[in-house]
This record gives sequence, structure tokens and C-alpha cells, in this order.
Amino acid sequence: MPINHGNYVPHVNLTGEALKAYHADVAVCQQQILQQYGDKYTNNNAIIDVRHCLIKKGYVLLS
Repeated sequence: MPINHGNYVPHVNLTGEALKAYHADVAVCQQQILQQYGDKYTNNNAIIDVRHCLIKKGYVLLS
């Protein structure tokens, strides 16, 4: 599951298995960014990087 304790997770309009897959992808992206930023995960650059990671995985994110 993605990290939800105060960290950024883009909202999506998905249900069922698609939503589970999305949460798994968010968790993977967050882990990649945590390795890069460490405890400064909520930094604005980290948020942009998580969004970029999700876009590279094929998600269309709105503002």
C-alpha cells in the first residue's frame, strides 16, 4: 500500500482491481523517491517526481 501518513498521493477515479494496481504503482514510485530523498519525501521536488513516475507508468493525472 502507498504511504499515506501526510505524504502526497494523487487521487484517481478508479475502482476495484484497477485501484489496487494503482496503489501498488504509487507504493513503488514512493519507494523509489524515498531512496532518493530520504526523510525529505514531502519536499515539492519529491511530489513532482512521484507524479512523473506515475505518468511514466501510463497514468493520466490531473492537477
